[in-house]
Amino acid sequence: MKKRFLSASLAVILTTSAVYPVTMQEVRAANETSQQVVAQEESVTAQEFLNLAVTALTFQHGSESMRQQIIATWVKGEELKDLTIAIKRDEAARILVRALNKEEKESTLDEYKEKAAKLGLFTGLLISDNTLSKQDAVKMLNNAKQVKNGTNNEGVKEISVEDFMKSPGNFGYQLSPDGNYITFSSAWENRSNIFVKKMGDDSEPVRVSSSKDRDIAGSFWKDDTLLYVKDKGGDENFHIYSTTFNGTEEKDLTPYPNVTVGLLSSLQGVKDEILIMMNKEDATVFDVYKLNVKTGETTHVAKNPGNISNWLADRNGEVRVAVASDGVVGTVLYRDSEKDEFKPFIELAAGDEVTPLAFSKDNKHIYATSNKGRDKVEVVKYDLEGKEEVVMSNKEVDVTGVLYSAEQDKLLYGAYITDKPHYQFFDENFEKLFRKIQDKLGVHESELGINDYNKEMTKFIVSVSSDTVYGKYYYYDSLTDKLTELATLSPWLKSEELSEMHPISYKSRDGLTINGYLTLPKNKEAKNLPLIVNPHGGPWARDMWGFNPEVQLLANRGYAVLQVNFRSSTGYGKEFLQAGNKQWGLKIQDDITDGVQWAIDQGIADPKRIGIYGASFGGYATLAGITFTPDLYAAAVDYVGVSNIFTLLNTIPPYWETMREMFYERVGHPEKDKELLTAASPVFHAEKIKTPLFVAQGANDPRVNKAESDQIVEALRARGVDVEYMLKENEGHGFQNEENKIEFYNAMLKFLDSHLKK
Repeated sequence: MKKRFLSASLAVILTTSAVYPVTMQEVRAANETSQQVVAQEESVTAQEFLNLAVTALTFQHGSESMRQQIIATWVKGEELKDLTIAIKRDEAARILVRALNKEEKESTLDEYKEKAAKLGLFTGLLISDNTLSKQDAVKMLNNAKQVKNGTNNEGVKEISVEDFMKSPGNFGYQLSPDGNYITFSSAWENRSNIFVKKMGDDSEPVRVSSSKDRDIAGSFWKDDTLLYVKDKGGDENFHIYSTTFNGTEEKDLTPYPNVTVGLLSSLQGVKDEILIMMNKEDATVFDVYKLNVKTGETTHVAKNPGNISNWLADRNGEVRVAVASDGVVGTVLYRDSEKDEFKPFIELAAGDEVTPLAFSKDNKHIYATSNKGRDKVEVVKYDLEGKEEVVMSNKEVDVTGVLYSAEQDKLLYGAYITDKPHYQFFDENFEKLFRKIQDKLGVHESELGINDYNKEMTKFIVSVSSDTVYGKYYYYDSLTDKLTELATLSPWLKSEELSEMHPISYKSRDGLTINGYLTLPKNKEAKNLPLIVNPHGGPWARDMWGFNPEVQLLANRGYAVLQVNFRSSTGYGKEFLQAGNKQWGLKIQDDITDGVQWAIDQGIADPKRIGIYGASFGGYATLAGITFTPDLYAAAVDYVGVSNIFTLLNTIPPYWETMREMFYERVGHPEKDKELLTAASPVFHAEKIKTPLFVAQGANDPRVNKAESDQIVEALRARGVDVEYMLKENEGHGFQNEENKIEFYNAMLKFLDSHLKK
């Protein structure tokens, strides 16, 4: 997470209206119509043509808002004032030239018409004048599709698993608070470790950590002290370590067994101390401590009575806000000082989320994100009486986070994700800075990230990433206006050889709009492809547009990859999330199945070569898919997935205890909903499974215990079903060690190819 980007999204638990035309039928009919038949059809209105174009040239078939956003990029200003009148050929040409990203210096309709002719968009049209019949409109769109999808169907060269999964090089760049040093992570002994380099110095970076067993999970600065976070073998009991600049002394500052630690506040202006949360006294809850980063001494600051899920300190370092919850309903608590008792501040009903982010500089206001009394998460500002002012909202999706400057005491921007990440700026000067960097790099705002900056906000670490660019890091000095490249992740992966991730949407069988992403193999015709549907974990999370090594690996090997933000996914509002309550294996699974059927109906996926692969909840969805729709899938890969909801609920980590009622509300109660959970747990219906299955599991997984995989493997093997099972003793919830990742993905590809490429 970017250093000062305050996220509002729920943590990953288990990781004007237009009429829709019957366009796919029309497109197919046009393809089958002989060009010798002259059909004097009625003309096509501008609105009809635009609807046809969006459906034919994009994968947005279910979201009206996304369709309108696309149309807004094709029709500008005062063009096509009346969408109800017939569209002319030159007007259609302008739309399609823009849709195909072929627009250059054209300014007149004649110039767009000439460009369209050169592209071959008028080939085969039956009417020669400037009118456009429905049949000719469809022919134009078919021609446009050929231009858009131009391919020799030979694919691209095969890239090794190692190239996708090995350490990408230097990443995670940060600045020290004074801006004089820079840190980054890089591989040493096949493990991610921390390096430090002095700015403006030609000396080599110095490695300051020496982890050989496990990747360093992250690092951060406290004044002149560098700290990092690490667990053991994937147990997720993260400790905070300090290290010297020469790396000669590393110290575990929280050396307590079976304890996990989180950073609450870096206590700006307080020397050598930070605020941490730690479940040292009670494994089920987190108390607040002050930690001296020089000595390791801890001082107890706030006792958790058993129901506090979140804390917030003011600008003086006093813990003055807490969020109490039983997992379903709760209360935001407030106190004037640490000497006072907490009192109710904001009441939270079921489904309400209020996440306090920061106090204002004068400690008289609290910035937060909230969906209380609304469907979508918005950025709000409270006074000390609990009165709310909405700062930012988006009618389509939740606000995912804000960038707050403690020094300037203002919000700089908020972020939201529709098809891609987007920003809303609150500070004119910062927006100018952002746009200047954006112009220098020549990228879309969705590709640019502000990763870190110094106290004065004159020195910045920025990054560029996209669906086909793993990542590039730059150092920008706003005083000199100099931009310096720092590193390129996995430079051996060439963007032109990688696959685009296309935002998609479709309607579920009960009418919900489902959003997601489709990645197609490069230089392959999108027709009758083997497809892997890849449901995300959580399920209270979401897939996002951007670089994904495993998706790129699958696409490189000729697979189409479908990622679905099914109901219960975050980011689309309270109602959409709650539509997934107690729907594991039911409507959630229907959304995934409907996505696969959508891909089949488009002609993209070969119905006989459909695979499903997912991790965590995605692993559950994999097992549910081959259990409840056994004829749909020809191969399945379950990666740290749930097979038995009862045992999942009985073995959640102790520090999730405050969320138990949330699990009961969203998943089901083991006693009250026994019949539901029995019906939804694949392990009890193993006799229905006939799809070849590959299972992978980490022995130290604290979220989805090893027993989840053991149960389903044993149940299937008892029936004589051969299940491939990969167990790693030094891993947890997903493989992190490089050699294990490479082994897993090689095995997965071999398994999938054997069943889906016959």
